Amino acid sequence: MYKCIGFFKIFLLIHLFGIQFIYSQNTIQLTDSAQYYNLTFDKIEFFEDKFTSMSFAEIEKANFLPSSKSSINSGFSNSKFWYRIKAKNSTENSWLLSIGGTILDEVELYDKYENGTVTRRVTGDNYKFSTREVESPTFAFYLNLKKNETKTYYISVNSKDTKQFKFYIRSEKLYFRQLPQYLYVLFFYFGILFMMALYNLLLYFSIRKITYLYYVLYIVSFSMMQFAVFGLGNQFIWGEHPWFGNRAPTFFAGICTVSISFFSYNYLNIKNLQPKFKPYFIYLAMCGLAISLINFIKPTLITNFFAVFISIPNVFLLFILGLKIRLKGYKPARYYIVAWGILFVAILLFLLNSLFGFSESNYFGFILPI
Repeated sequence: MYKCIGFFKIFLLIHLFGIQFIYSQNTIQLTDSAQYYNLTFDKIEFFEDKFTSMSFAEIEKANFLPSSKSSINSGFSNSKFWYRIKAKNSTENSWLLSIGGTILDEVELYDKYENGTVTRRVTGDNYKFSTREVESPTFAFYLNLKKNETKTYYISVNSKDTKQFKFYIRSEKLYFRQLPQYLYVLFFYFGILFMMALYNLLLYFSIRKITYLYYVLYIVSFSMMQFAVFGLGNQFIWGEHPWFGNRAPTFFAGICTVSISFFSYNYLNIKNLQPKFKPYFIYLAMCGLAISLINFIKPTLITNFFAVFISIPNVFLLFILGLKIRLKGYKPARYYIVAWGILFVAILLFLLNSLFGFSESNYFGFILPI
């Protein structure tokens, strides 16, 4: 009996005071047998600086916790998030740490050598693209690890946008082989959108029906929003103007809302079939315009959150309105219902994931493009 009590006490002490040992951070062993490492939860520790006021010296002493997920998704938050990883290079290769996110305001990397020396590097949407260590739509840093050297890295992420990303370590050779392939896929996708916009623009010039022009505006604004979200805008268009790049996704999202309002009003023939809903379309267009203008004056977490928040009910209402008009016998509405129904599901999943971060899968970032 007393032996059982003794074993129980030992178990309780281990559970209470040995938890850091149980969840001790594993060192990432970089070897020649692998050129790619997806940093899973046992390789990452995190700490939330809720007031974004802690110095690096204080962060070093902070109580980092093991991450429960391999993909970071904290939704919208004012906090500054810190992540800690430890790596050892057993090869002659040069390695890069890449962050699978493109709309992060500021990303800092602190290298801590075994002798205690610390270096700091910084990137993000708040900085010119030319200052990036690696020319890529996403953010990447060289690990600067010599053979048989071990380092601890602290990465901080601070952003007004939703924080969804993953950490990867790739060899330099693999990274620059995969980067062009990634860009080819994206440009193929945007090439399709460009052809759609051009085709509908030609239809407008041929038929002179204003609905086609509003649809072109929708495709262009949606494309530019995605161009910004995927980081291509920073790399190829406004990279030396971070003031605009930081505002671009929300700005084009607002213009997209305005174009959806005009397109839906004309395509569904609201003026003749449901004139009482005209004020709603005016309200929808004004919301989109307000989001774009306020975002240019002062982009904040609240502005970005509002842009996301108004999308969910409006997408649902437009779908219901299209269904109602179809039931009145207006045949063109059936195409609107199918297209808008698919888009509604995609937007709902994407936005809920942005707000609440319920999934660790980065594939949610591709729902809208698909």
